Amino acid sequence: METAIEQCLEGAGYEFNTEVQKNLLRAAKLGRTFAPDAYPSQFVNMCRVLRVLNDVRNPRIGIPLTYTQYPF
Repeated sequence: METAIEQCLEGAGYEFNTEVQKNLLRAAKLGRTFAPDAYPSQFVNMCRVLRVLNDVRNPRIGIPLTYTQYPF
């Protein structure tokens, strides 16, 4: 279960479509109900990273920054 949660979170990071990101985050959140000790901080960090990436990708700003390009 932990692997599935990790892959959903990572997949959300690489996805540009916000609806797909939401679905992957929901799947990871659902998986966390079955494995509550799995990646609690990673889920929060990914939500923060996606918020920043989606704001930068906004057409008004127009920087197509990817997850791998994002400086941690």
